[in-house]
Amino acid sequence: MFTLKYKCKWVSILLMLGLLVLSQGLVASMGVLLRSIRSVGMGGAGVAHPDAIGAVVNNPAGLAHPVTTTEWATHSLTPDFEGGNRTVVRLGSLGYANSSVGALPYQSVIWAYGRRGSRWLDWGIRAQQWHNGGWSTDFGVVAHVSTHFQWGAVISKWIQSQPVGPSTGQVGVAWVADNQEWVWVLDGESTPEHTWKISTGLEWQLASDWWIRGGVNASAWTAGMGVLWGPVMVDYAVQKATDLPHQHVVSIRWGGAPVVTSSELF
Repeated sequence: MFTLKYKCKWVSILLMLGLLVLSQGLVASMGVLLRSIRSVGMGGAGVAHPDAIGAVVNNPAGLAHPVTTTEWATHSLTPDFEGGNRTVVRLGSLGYANSSVGALPYQSVIWAYGRRGSRWLDWGIRAQQWHNGGWSTDFGVVAHVSTHFQWGAVISKWIQSQPVGPSTGQVGVAWVADNQEWVWVLDGESTPEHTWKISTGLEWQLASDWWIRGGVNASAWTAGMGVLWGPVMVDYAVQKATDLPHQHVVSIRWGGAPVVTSSELF
């Protein structure tokens, strides 16, 4: 009566909803809202392979390929931590995001734009307003080196209207299989201590509308999944840091769009 694929999709959705309920009472960090949920599930990596929403919050160069989509994301709540949420709207090559983290003095508003520089190079710029009223500007690029290989980079807080934090840089690579069934990402992020924080992850597309993910970074392991149902995409990710309980995050996206890969450009 019901196919195995149909049953697995419903199990995935129920699992994501159940884990979100269980997450009430766990501590969450604002870092999980500074990446797309897909990226969080892959260790936080994805600078070279931003998805439709990740193009706004991960690398604005991904906005070079116009699509329209909207996402709402939320993460764990506790009595002492009033939770956090993020709304992202993407209209063509323009992006907007508004993130807040409960009682903590953190709120971020992002305006972003991207465009094609050439057949193989995309670039984007992002302006971000912080809770102290200061502005910073980020710049990103994605190079489609071959049908399988992409390279990306982001300079964050490149220009600042007033001090909002140290400027940092991210570089990353991505490898995509012929049928896009497998995606591997690897990022390196500079730190104020002049070291590099490495993150890496994998995504496996089990079916045309079902993905599972896993990754690791310098301080945590992560896992996630995504289910597409018509125009609605539900993503879930969990992160376990060495000094924190499990952190859960879920997002609902409508009007979703596929990730642009090099194989579509060459």
